[in-house]
Amino acid sequence: MKINNVFFVKQFNLHIIEDAAQSFGSSYKGKKVGSLVDLTCFSFNPLKNLAAMGDAGAVTGKKEYIKKIKAPFHDHTYDEVIYILEGEGVVHHGNSKTKIKKGSSVYLPPGTIHRLENKNKDVELQLLGVFCPAGSPADKDEK
Repeated sequence: MKINNVFFVKQFNLHIIEDAAQSFGSSYKGKKVGSLVDLTCFSFNPLKNLAAMGDAGAVTGKKEYIKKIKAPFHDHTYDEVIYILEGEGVVHHGNSKTKIKKGSSVYLPPGTIHRLENKNKDVELQLLGVFCPAGSPADKDEK
């Protein structure tokens, strides 16, 4: 029996997260890996085909996950770089605010209390988050 994956995902309102650690630069049916599913995770471990000096990683996605609202204030135990792919907003960090728009990038050192805010109600805020060391923020040893 063949399962219609698209039907299955839509029927149960699922999101697809892809592990693409060894497929950076690859394509599938004419589409680049990193644009095929909701979120794609890349690892830049020194043993991977796209390596960094030490551990690093990136997450890409074609769906926005910061809606037209403010994300809650939070901090991390790791470095984070945010690159804005689409939209405009504000990064609140410490006692400062930094305006962000398509093409902006923001570096957040470990322990920086921050949140993102989408300021344009007509355009979704889409971003690329790069974490060092690599991995899912959900798996990090947070405070």
